[in-house]
Amino acid sequence: MTNDKLAQGIQAAKNGDKVKARELLYAVADKDPRNEMVWMWLSYAMDTAEDRQICLENALTINPTNQYALRGLAQISNLTRKQPAAALVVAQKKGGQPAKLLEHQAFSRPWSLMLVTAFWFGLGLALLATSVADIIVLIFDVTQRFTFLIHITPSQLWMLSLAIFLLSLGILLLNAAGALYLRHQFGYYASLIFALTFTLVGPAAIAVSERPNYLLAAFAAIMPTMILFLTLMSQGSFEKT
Repeated sequence: MTNDKLAQGIQAAKNGDKVKARELLYAVADKDPRNEMVWMWLSYAMDTAEDRQICLENALTINPTNQYALRGLAQISNLTRKQPAAALVVAQKKGGQPAKLLEHQAFSRPWSLMLVTAFWFGLGLALLATSVADIIVLIFDVTQRFTFLIHITPSQLWMLSLAIFLLSLGILLLNAAGALYLRHQFGYYASLIFALTFTLVGPAAIAVSERPNYLLAAFAAIMPTMILFLTLMSQGSFEKT
């Protein structure tokens, strides 16, 4: 699978599709950070001289005699050397021998994955906060009325059940967001399932309500559909397990 992605990334770079090339090559670099060929082609797919320089330096760390990397660095040697915030950092042992390549995590994540992660994190956090607040209010109300569990009214029981459900859903969404950020397959499939579920359930629940808001129903259908599309776009960046 790694070799396939490397070949696809190289072909994308040759075709001029730098965005796709970077996405594929980043995934290979995560699995095999000491792959000299990955850094050479990543340097070709970069948009800035600073990022190209970082990639070439990583290639030289792996193979100090790489003539292509040496010539590439010579061509950009007249530029002021900078290390971007999302750069690759080369750690070296004493004696100049390469130790390992440490990649800034945000550097290899496509924008589509970051948007999906932010959406599920925000929604999960909102559900978590809302459900906790509802549970606190319900407990306070029950305490004030000096009622016990056996005396909870059906409406209070329904509110408690709904709050617990939303609390559980919020926790699941936060876990999915964390898995997405770490690029685990669980996050990918969880995002697909949640997006499909919200696409089907959300608009239907609004439409069958006593006072349906069709504009809100349309939004409830479009938003998860966009998240579903963005999740599919970011498929190539997930770890294979």
